[in-house]
Amino acid sequence: MARSFSEAAPAAPATAIRLVVQGDDFGMCHAVNVGIARAFREGILTQAAVMAPCPWFFEAARLARHDGIPVGMHCTLTCEWQTLRWAPLSGAASLVSADGGLHRSVEAMRAALDPDEAVAELVAQAERMQRAGVAPLYFDAHMGSPSADVFLRVCAHFGRPFLYRWGAPCLVFDTLEVMSERPAEHKRDWLLGYLDALQPGCHFLQTHPATGAEELRALAGDERSLAGWAGMHRVGDLEVLCDPLVRERIRAHGIALVSVRDPSVAGRVSARPAGPEPPYASGSVGLRARLERWSGALRGGRGAKAWDMLRLPRRGGWGEDGDR
Repeated sequence: MARSFSEAAPAAPATAIRLVVQGDDFGMCHAVNVGIARAFREGILTQAAVMAPCPWFFEAARLARHDGIPVGMHCTLTCEWQTLRWAPLSGAASLVSADGGLHRSVEAMRAALDPDEAVAELVAQAERMQRAGVAPLYFDAHMGSPSADVFLRVCAHFGRPFLYRWGAPCLVFDTLEVMSERPAEHKRDWLLGYLDALQPGCHFLQTHPATGAEELRALAGDERSLAGWAGMHRVGDLEVLCDPLVRERIRAHGIALVSVRDPSVAGRVSARPAGPEPPYASGSVGLRARLERWSGALRGGRGAKAWDMLRLPRRGGWGEDGDR
């Protein structure tokens, strides 16, 4: 199916503003699959990161084939949800928690990790994608990194780059940004300001679109800490990605919407980690500290100041400790 807005446009010159807009968690559940497909067909989404072990993977693969959605692999070694659980494809013992599903946190996964089993599991995930006719163009990570060596080995095995600078070879972007946790009432204004500020170069925006189905709201069970990710973060992303004013702003600035399939992006591979840090740099001390302060502000009822505490950079990269 041809794109009517983003990738139907002519290739942009190297001096243009190019923007990759990614939807994460493709295949996790039906609501996410529908949201990503809609954001690609009707909005500004340009690619998706697939979770191969998840229950709705085969629907995601069918949608990607039908709509021509460029896909990478969201390396999945954890399962954070209380009521939606998935297990490793390889049956790797070190990756399995007490309930038979993947560990619920990056910390628990790392504590039990056998690197060889992690590599075997990620190879199995990529091979599942290949058999489904949606071979990954790149690799990235769900929730966090087990170790750089695991990603290096998987990238080398398939001859594909890693999306973030957790490993090499990696794709290099001039800026990396995350939209999903922005306050819902200000998300469109934030995105318009982000687009206004983009300079010539290649930029990456991470999103998590989904429809507001009962299925999505049920994922968190009774855990309030995950409620945003089972609702407003994802539904708000879909609304903003398909907003006509956002599309018009992109046209006004001459921003070229591209994906990793585009040669102007695929050619930006570094042999060593370079460029901005990944949006969720779990080893980032400065960012971790800000997140802890932010969470405390929310718990203390100071929501108005919580986002100022987080101070995610609008442009530019992360420093080594998560600060600019």
